[in-house]
Amino acid sequence: MEGGCKFSGGIEKANLILSTGLLQRSWLSISELQRSPHLRFFVQNLPKCTIVAFSADHSQAAPEALQPTLQPLDEKHPTLGFLVTKNVPSVSIHSAPLSAFLHLLNTTDLEAQLKALTSKGQPRLILVGESLGGSVAALCTLWLLQSTHPLPPICITFGSPLLGDVGLQNAVGNIEQWKTQFWHVVGHGDPIPRLFLPNSFRPFGTYFLVSGSSCACFYDPDSVVQLLEIGRLNVSSAETNFKGYGFVLKQLQEKSKYRSDVPLTDNYQDSLKADLSLQLAAAGIGTNAQGELLRVLEEKEIAINERRKRAANPSKKLNEVKQRMAQLEWYKKYCETMGKVYYECYKKRLGKTDIDIVTVKNSIHKYWKDKVEEAESKPQAPDARMRTRWLFSGVTCMRMVEPLDIADHFIKHERKKKDYGRTQTEGAANRLQVTDYLSVRAEHYKVLDRWYKEEAQMGTKKKSKAPSLTEDSCFWARVEEARLKLDELLTTADVSREFELKKGLIEFEAYIMKLVNNYELSPEVFLRESSFLGWWRKYERKLAAGGYYSPRIPLELPQGSQEQGAVIRWWSKYEEEAEPAGEHCSSNIHVRFWNGLGLSSEGFLETKSEFVARWREKEEQGLNPADTSPFACFMKGKYYESYK
Repeated sequence: MEGGCKFSGGIEKANLILSTGLLQRSWLSISELQRSPHLRFFVQNLPKCTIVAFSADHSQAAPEALQPTLQPLDEKHPTLGFLVTKNVPSVSIHSAPLSAFLHLLNTTDLEAQLKALTSKGQPRLILVGESLGGSVAALCTLWLLQSTHPLPPICITFGSPLLGDVGLQNAVGNIEQWKTQFWHVVGHGDPIPRLFLPNSFRPFGTYFLVSGSSCACFYDPDSVVQLLEIGRLNVSSAETNFKGYGFVLKQLQEKSKYRSDVPLTDNYQDSLKADLSLQLAAAGIGTNAQGELLRVLEEKEIAINERRKRAANPSKKLNEVKQRMAQLEWYKKYCETMGKVYYECYKKRLGKTDIDIVTVKNSIHKYWKDKVEEAESKPQAPDARMRTRWLFSGVTCMRMVEPLDIADHFIKHERKKKDYGRTQTEGAANRLQVTDYLSVRAEHYKVLDRWYKEEAQMGTKKKSKAPSLTEDSCFWARVEEARLKLDELLTTADVSREFELKKGLIEFEAYIMKLVNNYELSPEVFLRESSFLGWWRKYERKLAAGGYYSPRIPLELPQGSQEQGAVIRWWSKYEEEAEPAGEHCSSNIHVRFWNGLGLSSEGFLETKSEFVARWREKEEQGLNPADTSPFACFMKGKYYESYK
């Protein structure tokens, strides 16, 4: 098998686990608990770990009393509903340990103790149990794994029956970090682990199979089922007199210092086949009975190793994405040195550098799409969807990459418009509507947005400076839509459509001012070749032409009130003295002027001189007092300069 899988390593891994002494220490905790029949769980604090042992009534643990009854779960189950996901819609669990576990949670202080034992700074938590107690320990471990812990708990069971169906097997087995947390010790001749075969029950986790003084680890669920089934069929009357796991562990400990005495009768030249044959012998299956099983195990081991090669370390993948993000950040800085926004350069793609960024963008997009889908499919509580560092990395990438996806969206529209214009009139091509980007926005962006907002609610800090990246990753989509609305407004003759377009642009003004006031808008949008500034220049000309006004601070003065009357009188006097004859404005200019000055009902002017002084102040700033909103003031005035 040149270049392929040389060894399985099941015996070596089993011996390594045995050498830690953790199995022996766990069994001692179970033994201490069994001396107190009235206790159902027992906590033992050790220097490097904390062991919680679980037990069940001896009547329940007897083979004749255990029935293969599965209880289905749904996503609304108060304790284990998180196991039911989009990818695993059906999960069923053995009813006996499930009821015992729920009884413990509801009638004891187990929940409070476990939360304290898994808090930050606590040593590793080991949950153990024999027979049905081991099943309760496994359910408790699953319940703890739904939330992220610095040190995930480990579950060790001794002679426990299978816990659930294929749904539970998939829910645990689909998460690499979960399935490695479960160790199941099964002795040769113990009937309880084989009790529910060949029913709908399925195994998960690592199985530590023991026979005499030998042991081996098996991971593949199908292989474990076959091994347990063979053991069930081969149990003789002599072997059913199982001496218990205390005796088994003592035997293993005494002979762990010596080389395994398992014979290898066949001369296998294939190292993997020889290693698997040793594992089967250690599990109590002689070479004469291995036959087809050995071939199946070899095929599965090869397939497992191939999957491991393809599945790179998640942190390594994240680091690769960070390198591509560094390329994208360099591209952003490079564009800014030329006074351009990277969004604009990418959209125009005038150079090789712009074209090369397409590959970088696509790889980052795919990585986070897969990552979010994986996180959504994991059976975890809503508050543990992604680790904080992964979530914030994802949001940063979204704010950097989604503008480029927006550019691709509008590039497609321009191409479609161009192709449409070849077969239709120019007017028809101009009327071709672009698809709203938000309606086709990638699902993983929506999910990241939602998770980030949920996370941010836990602790928000008031900002005092503008960010390097605009916090709304859809900003450029809104700019493009505002640009299209303005272009249509300048050409439309439809009064009702004109009203809708004006309303949309007023809403866009409010959106910009909200970003500005909350320091959520990146200064890069004010670069000289920004399409946002291009839109503003055209929009400014429209405002200066007197087409319409967009008040952002509503004047809440009652019709006919003294304050409103004063404004109208002041304006009338100013018109008489300052405005050329025949150039009077419409009647609603009074309200517009009030808003343009940004005055409140408490701050209205009382004299004509104060009114005129305020007017002159606006004129000196280069602003038209009659057609000035807070947005226009920001874009023209000192606030804009200070924000940059």
